[in-house]
Amino acid sequence: MNESINIIRPTYCLCCWRPITEKAKRGGLETYCRLHKPSGKSKSEYMRARRMLDKWVSQYQDALTKSDMRIKQAANLDELTSTLVADPKQLTLTEIRAAKGLIQELLKTTRLYYPVSFKRLGSLGEHINQLNLSIHKVLLATHFALGTKNITQAESEISAYDTKKESKIWFTQLLFTIARFEALSIITEQSLSRSVRKDKNQKLRSDIEKELKIAKINNKKLNQTAIARNLNLSKQRVGQLVKELYGNK
Repeated sequence: MNESINIIRPTYCLCCWRPITEKAKRGGLETYCRLHKPSGKSKSEYMRARRMLDKWVSQYQDALTKSDMRIKQAANLDELTSTLVADPKQLTLTEIRAAKGLIQELLKTTRLYYPVSFKRLGSLGEHINQLNLSIHKVLLATHFALGTKNITQAESEISAYDTKKESKIWFTQLLFTIARFEALSIITEQSLSRSVRKDKNQKLRSDIEKELKIAKINNKKLNQTAIARNLNLSKQRVGQLVKELYGNK
C-alpha cells in the first residue's frame, strides 16, 4: 500500500479527467481544461459536461456526504468519483525503473481495477519492445489513448506527475488520472442509460401501437392527446414514444 508516502493528487478540470497545470491570471491553477472553459468555442462542451454531472449528482445523492453537494469545486468531484472506483493510494504497486516496466504495470493495474481504461490502453502493449521508448513517451501515449489529441496539451497534462521522485509517487498520480477517467466513464454511461425512461417490457410502446392500430382500423385521425388520456401519459411523452417507434413519419 502507499499510505506512508506523501502523494499529492493532481488538480483536475472540474468537468473531466484532465490534470490542470496552467496558471490562472489571478493566481493559482485554472479551474477548467481548454476543452471545458465556460466561454468562447468551448462553452457548449462545458455546458454539456456540467449538465451531465449535475444530473448524475442529483440521482446519486446517497453516494455523497452532503445531500446538497453540487459540482462547484474540484474536491467535490474527487469525492464522488472515489465512490465508484478503486483508490490508487490503496493499491500495492511495483517499483518502475523503465518504460517497459511502466507499460507492464499500467496494463496489469488497469486490467484488475479499471477495465474501461484498460480497453483504451491495451494497445500500449504492442510498443513494449520499441527502441528508444521512454517513460515520458509512455505517459504521452497514455494521455493520447485516453482522449487528448494535442501534443502541447498532452505535455501540459503529464507535467502534473512528479517523475523526478520515486515511481510509487508519480505512478500513483497517473493512476489518479486513470481512476478519474474510469469514474467519469461510468457516470457518462449511467447518465445516458437513465436519460431514457425505464420501459423494460416495452409495455408503453406496445400500448401505443395498439391505440394507433385501432385508430387506423376505425379510419380515425391520429390524436396523441386522446392516446395520452387513455394511457395516463403526458402528450409530450406520447409524442416521444411515437417518434421512437415510427421516426418522423
